[in-house]
Amino acid sequence: MHLPKNIAWHEVAVPGMKPKALIEAVRGRHPDASKKDIARAAFLTVILSAAHTPEDAQAFHDLASDP
Repeated sequence: MHLPKNIAWHEVAVPGMKPKALIEAVRGRHPDASKKDIARAAFLTVILSAAHTPEDAQAFHDLASDP
């Protein structure tokens, strides 16, 4: 994965955000990030945050599930 490990998803992802908007927000900070890298990092964030902040995990899940 090419995204920096120190990316703060709460700074770029917000509830109700569409996937295209997330990709644009991440690429604003990391122009070389691929859609695949962004998707992988987003799903990893869902998995890791589920145990610590269920509300955030639900928000990320909603974003990932949006058609």
